[in-house]
Amino acid sequence: LEPIDDSWRSIPLNLTTPPMNPGSASSIEFTENQDYLVVATKGNTELGNLYVWDVDADYNLSEQYTPVVEPAGYTYSLTPIPGRNSFLSADPVIGVDVFDFSNGVQNVASSPVTGAVNVTGQITVCWSTWSAFTGRYYVADDTTNTISELSVNATGFPRLEKQYPANPIGGNTDVDTATFNGQGFLYSLLTNLTSVAVWQLDAPSNASIIQEFSIVDAAAQNNITIAKNIFQGLATYVRPQ
Repeated sequence: LEPIDDSWRSIPLNLTTPPMNPGSASSIEFTENQDYLVVATKGNTELGNLYVWDVDADYNLSEQYTPVVEPAGYTYSLTPIPGRNSFLSADPVIGVDVFDFSNGVQNVASSPVTGAVNVTGQITVCWSTWSAFTGRYYVADDTTNTISELSVNATGFPRLEKQYPANPIGGNTDVDTATFNGQGFLYSLLTNLTSVAVWQLDAPSNASIIQEFSIVDAAAQNNITIAKNIFQGLATYVRPQ
């Protein structure tokens, strides 16, 4: 990997060291059609913004960004909604946000699909993912230690379908999915236990925990010591069969 010339772009955030949370940047994603690069920021004393740069045919970024005010203000994640050129985002103010880029960045805020949706009982829903196996979206709350499953209707707007309790002391945070051998799986990082919960996805609205994999114990078997409570971030990679 090499940095691309003239690709440095600044975000107008007044950050400290270490950065405040909320009040900092959270996620970065390209739109599905590759027309825009989107950075989400979490509001602090005011609503947060998406900062959006145009992407040309050679993948160069525009010099100036276009701000999009977030409907609830604390967007943490950007999970693409396949086929819709839009994002579902975890937002602890309410649950989830939706941003519709199908008619360009100038029309995101005015789109009837862009908006915020309540997730029942949520306190800190901050992570989201999508499963190709079930076609559903999953968001994690590390205060209630809950996984919430959502569908997206024909207009592109989400609806809460089911909620699942995770380990009550796990600190349920980052989530990701994978499909292999004809089976869907969801993985959630249990930061308080330095472990990963493995959920089997049998069908929409049908998920169950089948394992809690201890990263500390696995490392210890190879004479590697890992301190607890230092993990953040989770991505799945499926080896080609």
